[in-house]
Amino acid sequence: MCLTLDEICREGARRMSAAALEAEVDEYITNLVDRVDDEGRRLVVRNGHARPAP
Repeated sequence: MCLTLDEICREGARRMSAAALEAEVDEYITNLVDRVDDEGRRLVVRNGHARPAP
């Protein structure tokens, strides 16, 4: 299968966007790791990942 330049660029942009979003989520969760409720449970946690696009 031969990809066009547009398809290669689109896939690269999609991967970069996904990586940037992952980094942003990781940073957000890391910054709030010390936030806990009265019982010591973390208030901000990651709840899985979305399914990859087909």
